[in-house]
Amino acid sequence: MKAIALVILFLGAAAAQSTDLGFDYLVLVRQWGPTFCSFNNCNNQPVAEFTIHGLWPNYASGGYPENCDPSDKFSTNNIPTTLLNQMGCEWVSYTGTNAGFWSYEWGKHGTCALSLFPTQEDYFDASIDLNNKYEATQALEASNIDPATASTQPISTLQNAFKSAWGVSPVITCNGGKLFELWLCLDTDLNAITCPSNMNYSKCSGGAATFPQGNEVPAVCAQYYPSANDDDGSGTTSGGSGGGGGGFLPNSAAVSTISTNWMSGVMGIAMSALTVAFKMLS
Repeated sequence: MKAIALVILFLGAAAAQSTDLGFDYLVLVRQWGPTFCSFNNCNNQPVAEFTIHGLWPNYASGGYPENCDPSDKFSTNNIPTTLLNQMGCEWVSYTGTNAGFWSYEWGKHGTCALSLFPTQEDYFDASIDLNNKYEATQALEASNIDPATASTQPISTLQNAFKSAWGVSPVITCNGGKLFELWLCLDTDLNAITCPSNMNYSKCSGGAATFPQGNEVPAVCAQYYPSANDDDGSGTTSGGSGGGGGGFLPNSAAVSTISTNWMSGVMGIAMSALTVAFKMLS
């Protein structure tokens, strides 16, 4: 009986160890550029759209891993041109170069998600796909809120609009009463979830947020923003808005490889445990 208990203990430990990605959930962070530029000196004029800040691995207990592999340097050579073009419209730096911004986000956060996104292309493609799947402007427009002209909105109204579209509401942050960022939490299958209660964020005082006005989306970027192609004011278009690199989906080949390695690891430890158990019985 002790031998059997030992086998069970080994298997439990193996399963826990093999499924550990190094983090518990992800946060897709989008920013309202006009707010950012209201308290920063921007070298790019912000558009009246939400743009990506980053995709961040987080711990359920609080905090997050960072700078996990300094040797894995970002390079635009690792990203297909079609994806780079889309990133240049949806993941914009307002105070520096886009490449510098992407390099910073990859080094600090992307290298800590290699267990889920093994390559730089995977990480940025997934971020773009998630930005389009949970398109913030479309979610608001579906509830008759146009962020380009919304002025001030109650936080509860914004939360209800996002929850109606996505099933959950993101954490909404403000700066000086202005809507600043949306923090959408995702499980490791890349599905939206309610953020943990211990998440540290800036609450919006007064229960409302203003939308500083931004510029129109440039023609070169219009194809990536559904609202910019919306002719009937409904906030929807006839086509989808998939990622620029072919679409990184959960349970893709990368995740299948992780699953295969997980099973191999579990079976290897299980066989070792059984060998020990039989020796103890003999």
